Amino acid sequence: MFEVGKMRVELKDTSPLWALFPVLAAVLFSITLLKAGLVWDDIIFESRQLPYFKTISDAFIAPDGVESLTSFYFRPVVLLSYMLDQWLASSDGFIPAAMAHGANVAYHVISTFLLYWLASLLFRGSTYRGLAALVATLIFALHPIHAETVMNISGRSDGLATMFFLAALVAAILWRDKGKWLAAIATIIFIFLSLLAKEIGISALFVIPVLLYFSPYGDCVPEKPLRRLLILMALICLAVALYFAIRMGFGFNLGAESSFSFGEKVIRLVGALGYYLRKSIFVWPQSHFMPNIPFSWGDIAALVITPVLLFFMLLKKEHRATGLICCAIFALGLAPSLLVAIKPLAATPVAERYLYLPSVGVCLLIGYFASRFWEIGSLRIATLVVVALLTAVYGYSYYERTQVWHSNLSFWQDIERNPQMANNRMFLNNLAEAYLTDGQRIKALTYYERMLTPQVQKTPFETEMIKYSIGIVHVEIAEEKYDENKYAEASAQLKEALPLLEGAAVRLPSTPIVHKGYALGLLLRGKISLSAERRLDENTLYQARKHCLIALSMDRESQLARDTLAEIDAILARYGATAR
Repeated sequence: MFEVGKMRVELKDTSPLWALFPVLAAVLFSITLLKAGLVWDDIIFESRQLPYFKTISDAFIAPDGVESLTSFYFRPVVLLSYMLDQWLASSDGFIPAAMAHGANVAYHVISTFLLYWLASLLFRGSTYRGLAALVATLIFALHPIHAETVMNISGRSDGLATMFFLAALVAAILWRDKGKWLAAIATIIFIFLSLLAKEIGISALFVIPVLLYFSPYGDCVPEKPLRRLLILMALICLAVALYFAIRMGFGFNLGAESSFSFGEKVIRLVGALGYYLRKSIFVWPQSHFMPNIPFSWGDIAALVITPVLLFFMLLKKEHRATGLICCAIFALGLAPSLLVAIKPLAATPVAERYLYLPSVGVCLLIGYFASRFWEIGSLRIATLVVVALLTAVYGYSYYERTQVWHSNLSFWQDIERNPQMANNRMFLNNLAEAYLTDGQRIKALTYYERMLTPQVQKTPFETEMIKYSIGIVHVEIAEEKYDENKYAEASAQLKEALPLLEGAAVRLPSTPIVHKGYALGLLLRGKISLSAERRLDENTLYQARKHCLIALSMDRESQLARDTLAEIDAILARYGATAR
């Protein structure tokens, strides 16, 4: 208890008004995202996938032709949330970035409130339960590891799954304590929705028994609590069975088989677990793109220290119930994500957003021990300082990460700080494209050319596509010089571009984009001949026309190829040449 003026504030209280502090913190520290653009997968999802999803049934049965949608990606609730964004934005196509980011922030805010509610129920046996719930929720609202979940539009699955998961835990406790069927039905619905958002919802099947058995009761112990638990578990099993029946019925599998040996799987699982244990508290340095499982000394230390701390905590009877519940939420919530480390389910074997749900257990544990230390009068100042310092550091780091997501360029520039990325082809390509979109073509060329060095692993196809990209950048520079009437400089750029584009077209004859690019370069050469030499270079234009037709034969819907062909034919007609 402490005093503010004449108002006495009782830290034992768990009034919902306390939840305003972490909720407001979550809003204020995330509000800058409303000015952020599309980043990484967001760009691919909005332009190449979202336009295909128009009806509710499309969310369950993916339409034909959706690019990069794997056979194990079954996230109907996530897809429906994007459709809701479209409806709210009165759009039948792209979602405004501010609307999509705002929705992610809203889900984080709701999860923050639900965690406060869960903590209020869980800490009923603690003297300063209000403080415990407040600290746990404040840490959750500002934990830097949550930045990726809140900021990545195309990765909102973790946020939605966790939101429904927390709602299911609250409803489960209310069912056990009050026996109202509405709470039991709500539990099943929320678990089902969590599963339809992401597979991590399966954790509820194992977390809820631990939670209901060890969490304290309300004013009185209900009659036959075990009976209520068994009824709820039977209903949960039915919900999970229904989920898998629907998933398999719609043709979605559980991912391809892993090519790793048993020993490799064990090493990768241990490495991933160490990474997640360390990141739960010590989150720095952060990176949203992890192509490999890191094996740092910090990860190894976390693997050694964590079991020791848990052992001493669980030795004391007064800590045992809370400790087991928090451990169950962390370990069981993380278990489905650990499969990504040993199965080809995602581009990265570990990701910070996979900790969004498991971190609930860590945040609850921090809140619990903050309240226990507060009970010791001599440690109150120290507890207050530690909590304030942790909140300030986490809050600053969380805000700092929001700035990284303001643009695709700032996102990939931040990842460049990771030395592991120096020779990663995917990273170099994405950074080059980000510079290109930003209009920094010379900088983009630097990174494309780095991809051609022997240190960067790539397939022959990827090598040709890199050369094609370099050629296209030279064409773009040439076109800019052409528009400025600098024909000599434009010709010099085309001299660099055309051999690369021609080589790509020869070695990748079945790839329509390289024919389009080569046609563009040839068309520009023909236009320069007309402007600089007052001469119609028919052979070059005929060659450009041929590659447009090749591209259209493979991609009939290509507007770029159609526009290029129309411009070529217009030039030929203007000068009396016959299209052939």
